Formats: sequence, C-alpha cells, structure tokens
Amino acid sequence: MRLNLHLHLLVYILFVGITAFAQKVQPHFTHEVFNQLEFAHRGGYANGPENTLQTILKNINNGVKAVEVDVQMTRDSQLVLFHDKTINRVLASDKETFVTDLSLAELKAIPLRDASQGIQFICTLSELVDTLAVLIPKLGKKDFILELDFKPSGEQTVPAIMELCSMIITNKKSVGENLYNYFYVSTFYPNVLKELAKADAKIVTGYALHNSPEDKKLVAKISIWLASCFMRKNNATVLDANICMINQRFVKKWTKKGILINAYSANTQCEKEYISGFDIAYTTDCPAGCCSSDTYGKPKKWCKSCK
Repeated sequence: MRLNLHLHLLVYILFVGITAFAQKVQPHFTHEVFNQLEFAHRGGYANGPENTLQTILKNINNGVKAVEVDVQMTRDSQLVLFHDKTINRVLASDKETFVTDLSLAELKAIPLRDASQGIQFICTLSELVDTLAVLIPKLGKKDFILELDFKPSGEQTVPAIMELCSMIITNKKSVGENLYNYFYVSTFYPNVLKELAKADAKIVTGYALHNSPEDKKLVAKISIWLASCFMRKNNATVLDANICMINQRFVKKWTKKGILINAYSANTQCEKEYISGFDIAYTTDCPAGCCSSDTYGKPKKWCKSCK
C-alpha cells in the first residue's frame, strides 16, 4: 500500500514537472523552426542605421523573419533600442553621456549620427512592438521571432523587467498567450535570467556567452563554465554563443541537452558557409546576403582565406 502511494506520488511529481516544462516551450522555439532562422543583428544594420524602426521594417519587408535588437532603460524607466552604454557613437553628440542618465525625451531630441537615409531618432521598444503587432500578421510571418538583447543589469534589472512585463500584459489583451511565441529575451547576466523567471515564467529566455571579450575575460570564462547550471536553474531555452565557440562538439553537447543555439555574428560568405554546416540559427549584420568584410576583425581560425 505504502509502495503504491509512493509510486503514485512519484508519477504525479514527474507529470507536474513535464507539464511545467511543456508550458514554457513555445511552438516557434523548436529545433525544426528556430534552427532555420537568420536573425538581423541590431535590426540588420548593414541595410541602415542600427536599431532603428526604419531599418527593421526595411529588412522585414525584404523577407527577414527574425530580428535581434538591443534594449536599454532610460533615466525615466523607458525601454529603448540602443546598443552602447554611451550615446556618442550612435547619436549626433560628442558627449560620452550614459543612456541611463538621460530621459526618453532628452534622447529623442538628439538625432542619429548616421543620416545617410534621412534624419532618424531612437526607437522605443513599445513603438517597435506596436508596429510589429500590426505588421507581422499582415505579412503572414507565422514563424517570426524578435530577440531582445537585454542590457539592463544591477540596480536596473528589476525596474527594467517590470517595464517589460507591463508591456507584455498590455499586448496580451489583444494578442493573447500566443504573444510569448514571437519573442525571447537574451542576457549575459545570470541574475537577469533569475529575475525574468520570477517575474513571468512564460517568457522564453536565452543566455549569452562570449569566449573572447576585450575585457572581463575571467568573468567570461566563469560564465562559460557555469552556463549549464545557470540555464538549467532558470529554465533558459536558447544559448546565444559567439561564433568562435561553434564546433561539432559544442553543438552536439548543447543540442543533447535540448538547448537551441543562436550563433553571433556570421557576416561574411565564409562565416555563413561555416555556420551552414551546423543545424543551428545564427545572427548576422547582413540578412539575406553577405557583408563585404568581417566587421569583427581578423578572419576566424577555421577560415583563414576569408577576405
């Protein structure tokens, strides 16, 4: 009698665990769908200024089905599409002011430095989501995915995630639960993964790794060493890995764990040919084409002849 009770209890626990995991996995986040995607890096900035609504829409209208954007938070807790910590490279300003030190209105008052396609200003995440909510169904892109490279960390983590969740709640009223199928949040910070899981377990998350950063090399090595633990503990679905980390052993290891891989960034022809040898997704500056040169410097060790 006691043995049967224990068996029933074990079966129930396993059922609950499997059900909870199944609820996290969205239809787009399967190997069959996700691994076919080519993410437009920073909105696909080979075709226009990075992280702008105009560039993103241009790429989508040209057939792109997946877009990666960078998300930061302003001083007044607004989420904006911006890559750097400071504004001077992207915006027409010589001041090395932190994005987090400016309000949305102050950022919106400074045009982008790149005016090759007309004067443009930064885009908020809300503006992008509102536009995609109309555009994606209209274009019939049923397997579209937006990757949010989430930059806020430290003291900004919780307020930024609260703002993101508020946006999700608002859009769920019109889109429904299917909303979670169209985006995932990627981060280099384990604590962000933890807070995302606490705030909304339905959000698909990704953990980002870089094996050769310019600084914080020790932190990078520790992150790689503990990646499996961080991902398992916080139920992360995607591993965003620097392209230099990709080889057969690496892909086999993570695929066996049921993890999806998105390699960044494959830009030149030889890089894209190399990545095509693996059944994984990848991110590129040049969607639907190849960049004329590798924007990340020297050719990779597996492609010495790349020019």
